[in-house]
Amino acid sequence: MAMWRLPAALHRWAWRLPPVTFSVPLWRKQVPLARARFCSTDAGTQVPLEDTRATAEAEIPPEVSELFETLRGEALRRLDDFQPIHLFSLCWAYSTARLLDQELQRNITKAALRLGRAKDATQAAQAKVEEEQSIDEDAGESETPRVVKATEHWMAIMKPAHWQVSVDAKEASRMANASPFEEDEDNEEEPEKPKVQAWIHKHMSQKYPICTDATEAFGLLHRLDAQTSGVLVCARSYEGAYWLRLQWCQYAVDKEYVCVVHGWVDRSEREIHKRIRCLVKPWRIFLGLHFGSSLGRPPQRPVRPVPRAVRLGPKRHGQSTGEFGGDGPFSVTQLSSLCITRSGKTTVLGKLSASLDAFDPEAHRQVQDLAWELGRPAYAHGWMLDRLQDERELGSTVLSSMQRFESSNCSYCAFDTPGRQDLARNYLSVMSLADVAVLVVSAAQGEWEAAVDSGTVKGLALDSFTMGIKHVVVWVTKMDDYTVQFDSARYEEIKKAMTAFLKEVGYKLKDLPVIPVAGLSGENLTSKSSEMPWYAGHSAIEALDSLGEMNRPAEKPLRLPVLKVHDVPDVGCVIVGRVETGSIRPGIKVIFSPSGLVAEVKSLLRAGKKLSEAQGGDVVSVNLSGVEACELRRGMVASNSSDVAADAESFMAQVVVFDHPGIRAGYCPAIMVHTSQVPCEFEELLSRVDRKTGNDAEAHPASAKSGEVVKVKMRPRGLVCVESFSAYPPLGRFAIRDHGKTVGVGVIKEVTKRCGPYRSLEVRINTSIPDRCRGLIPRTSESSGQKKTTRWAATGRWAMWPGGVEKRKAPNSRRTVSTFCTVGPNGKPSFTELYTLSHLKHPETQEPYSLVVLKLHTGRTHQIRVHMLSIGHPLVTDSKYAEERLASDRSWCPRNFLHTYRLAFRDVPSDQELEEHGFGEVQELVTPLPNDLTQTLQSLEPVDEISRKHWEDWCAGEVSHLQAFEKYLEAAQNA
Repeated sequence: MAMWRLPAALHRWAWRLPPVTFSVPLWRKQVPLARARFCSTDAGTQVPLEDTRATAEAEIPPEVSELFETLRGEALRRLDDFQPIHLFSLCWAYSTARLLDQELQRNITKAALRLGRAKDATQAAQAKVEEEQSIDEDAGESETPRVVKATEHWMAIMKPAHWQVSVDAKEASRMANASPFEEDEDNEEEPEKPKVQAWIHKHMSQKYPICTDATEAFGLLHRLDAQTSGVLVCARSYEGAYWLRLQWCQYAVDKEYVCVVHGWVDRSEREIHKRIRCLVKPWRIFLGLHFGSSLGRPPQRPVRPVPRAVRLGPKRHGQSTGEFGGDGPFSVTQLSSLCITRSGKTTVLGKLSASLDAFDPEAHRQVQDLAWELGRPAYAHGWMLDRLQDERELGSTVLSSMQRFESSNCSYCAFDTPGRQDLARNYLSVMSLADVAVLVVSAAQGEWEAAVDSGTVKGLALDSFTMGIKHVVVWVTKMDDYTVQFDSARYEEIKKAMTAFLKEVGYKLKDLPVIPVAGLSGENLTSKSSEMPWYAGHSAIEALDSLGEMNRPAEKPLRLPVLKVHDVPDVGCVIVGRVETGSIRPGIKVIFSPSGLVAEVKSLLRAGKKLSEAQGGDVVSVNLSGVEACELRRGMVASNSSDVAADAESFMAQVVVFDHPGIRAGYCPAIMVHTSQVPCEFEELLSRVDRKTGNDAEAHPASAKSGEVVKVKMRPRGLVCVESFSAYPPLGRFAIRDHGKTVGVGVIKEVTKRCGPYRSLEVRINTSIPDRCRGLIPRTSESSGQKKTTRWAATGRWAMWPGGVEKRKAPNSRRTVSTFCTVGPNGKPSFTELYTLSHLKHPETQEPYSLVVLKLHTGRTHQIRVHMLSIGHPLVTDSKYAEERLASDRSWCPRNFLHTYRLAFRDVPSDQELEEHGFGEVQELVTPLPNDLTQTLQSLEPVDEISRKHWEDWCAGEVSHLQAFEKYLEAAQNA
C-alpha cells in the first residue's frame, strides 16, 4: 500500500494555510461542522453550535485541487484495499485542504468501521475468556485513575496529575513492558511515576486494543502532558479506536481547558495565532542552557547546484585594493539593506553587484539560464543573492545573505535582509553588523502608500536607529515602473516623507542621501541616468563613497557577538561576527559567554583574506580550536580573560514605548540585543521619566503607554550577555518586539551579572547504547586535567560556579531526545482561543494572576504553554517555560495549574445513523477541578466583582457551575 501514501507536497501545502482555515467543512454544500463547537442546551441535550464568525480562507491552487480530485476518484474505487493508517492519512489530508466532501467522508468512515469490526471479531475468537477485574471507582483521584463514563467502544478516565501518559500506542507499549532503570552508584534515581497504561492493562480486559499495534490502534484520543489533570478518552474496541482516530483527523473534537497564569491577561485578548516549531535534538544536549535563548533554524531545501556567486572584481582606475589584492590602504564598509517585501531590494543589489563585476561569470551565466528556463528573466540578478529554492519560489528573501563588491574608493560587504516583518529576527541580528543602513522604498503607485500606512517604513528607520547605525542612505526603487515613469514629483514626495520619518526617530541629518534608482534597467546605480535629467545628485555608488571612512570604536576589552557558526570540513569550527570593541588576533584564547567555553584563535579572515589582527568594526570569520561547532550558537559573546563577559541576571533600562496600549509588570516580550533574541520580563516599573527635563516624574507607575519613557527592571528568561550602554554601546541597546513589530526601544543603564563564569559539560546521547546503560551519569577524572566528552546516554546537568559543582538530576525517563517548542516563521500554524475569567492576586505577595479558559483548535496541551508564554503570561508552575519562577510558584501551587474540564466529540454511529447523518450522538464530558487545584485557587483573591463570580464558581467544585467555552464568550458579549 505504499502507492497510496499521499505526496509530501500536499502535506507541505496544507500546512501553509492560515490557522483559521483549520475550520474545515465536512460537506461542500452545508455549514462547516468538522470544527463545530458543541454546547449544552437548557434541556440538557447537546447540539452543535455553528461558528458564525467570518474566516479568511486561502485559495487552493488549481494544480492542488486537480491532484486531490484525481486521488479522490482512485481512492473511492480502492477503499477496501486500504489499511487503517492510510485511511487516517487520507482523511487528514482532505480535511486540512477543505476538500472532504460527504461521499468521501462517509465511505472512509464505513471502511474504517468495517476494519474495526473485523479486527474485534478476530480478536474475540482468539482471546481467552476471562472476567474483567473489578475497578474501584471510589478510589481518590489523587491516588488512582477513576472511570467517569464507559460505553461499548470507549471509556473516559479521570487521570491523576502525577500519573504519566504516553503520546502514542508504540511508546505506550514500550513503557508498559519496559524493565526498570539501572540505578547509579549514588542510588539517587527518583522513583518512576505510575503509568496509566499499566493500570489499564491490569484492570481492563484483553479486548482493550491499546498498546497492541501502533499502526492500527490510536488508543488515546485526548493527549495530555505528564503534569496535567483531566479526562482521558480511550478506545475499548478496534471499532471505537478507528472512529476516534477519524474524529481527530477531521478536527471534530472540542478540547477546553482552565489554567492559572502569571500576570493579568487583557480581557480583550481572544485569539492566539502563532507558528510553532518543535526543536528535537536526539544526538546532543547542551546542559546548563535555559530555553528561551536564540536557537538554530532547520535546514532549508537547497537549489540546483550553482558555484559560489561571489568574486571580487579587478582593480579599478589604478586604485590599489589592499587586502583584496594590493598593498595600499583600503577601507571596508558594512551595508545592511532594509525594505518592506516586494520593494525590489534584492534586484537592485544584484544589478549593482553585476555592474561592478562582483559575480563569478560562470555562476552568473548559469543563474541567468535558469531564470530564462523558468520564465523569470527579471530575477536573474536577484537570484544570485536568493540562493534558496523557497526564496526563488516566493519571490522574497528569507535568510540574510552577504555580497561583496568594491568601488573606486571603498570595498563593501552588503547584507541582503528579508523584508517580511515576521522574519524580523533575521534582519535585526544582521543590522548589528552594519555601518550603513540602506533603506529601500518603492515608488510604484500603491506600494509606497501601503508601506506608510502599515508603519513598516517608520519601523525600519526606528530599528536602524536602535541598533546604533549612524549613517542612512535611501534608495527609491522602481522609478521605471509604468505608474511612475521617472516622475520627479513622485520622487520629491517620497524624499520629503522619508526625511521626516528619519528625523522623527532620532536621526540628525543635514543632507539625507535619497537616490532614485531602477533595479531592472540599472538606472542611476553606477552613473547618472539620462532618463532622469531633473536629478542632479549622486548615483547610488557615489552616495555610498561620499560617506567616507567609518569611525571605529575606541580601544576597549574584546566583545565579539556570534552571528553564525559553521563546521567546515578539514578546517573545524568557524564563527562569523563583528568585533564590536577591542581587537582579536591569532594565538589568543577567548571565552564564550554564557557557556564559559574556552577556545584558541587559529586564524582570522575578512572578505576571504587572512588578517593578522581584527579591530573594532570588522566583520570577520574566526577559526577556533579546542571547541566544537555544536557547542556554540548565535548570541554568544566572545571576550578575553582580562575582562570576561558574563550573562545578565537582571538589568535596569530606560525604555521608550512606541506602540503599546499599556505595559505592566509581568509583561514578557522578546528583546533583540546585538545578535541575540531572548524573552525578557518587565519585572518592575521603577519610574516614569519626563521627556523634556529627563527627571523622574512619577515613582512606580502602574503602566507605560505609547509615547512614554520609563525606567524598568528587566529579567531575561534565557541566558544572554548584555552590558551597560555607557561602557559598551553595541551591547547596551535593544529593541522590544511583540506580535511582529517593534513596540519600543531601550538602553541599559545598569547590569546585575551572575556571580561567576558559567561552565557547562556537554553530554551526547547515543541511541545505539543498550537499555542497560541508560541510567549512567557521566563522570570525569579531576586528576587528568583534560577535557572529556562522555558519549553515554545520561540525564542531569552540571554547572560550575564559585564554591563547587552543582549536579541537577532530571526525572527518570527513557526518552533520549530533548524537545523544545518556539514561535517562529518556520513553524506550523497553531490557533488557540482564550477568555479571561478572573483577575486574581496572592494575598501575601500581591503577585497578579489570571484564571483563563482556553479552547484548542490545533495541537495539544503543550501548545497552551507555548502560546501563553508568547503573550507574556506563562502558566503557573511551568517547569520548562517559567523555570525562574518555579520555586516561588511551588510554595503555594503544588503542580502545573492546567486542567481539562470539558471534552466533546461524536459517538460511534450505528448503521442507521451513519446513513442518515454520518455520525452518532454528541458526547460531552465536563469535570471540575481536582481537590488540590481547588485548594490552590482558593488561596488566591479576586480583585473585582466580575472576577469574584467566576472564582466562586470554580472554587465550588460543582459541574453545574461550569459552562462551555462558547457560553462564556456569549455571556461576555451580552454583558
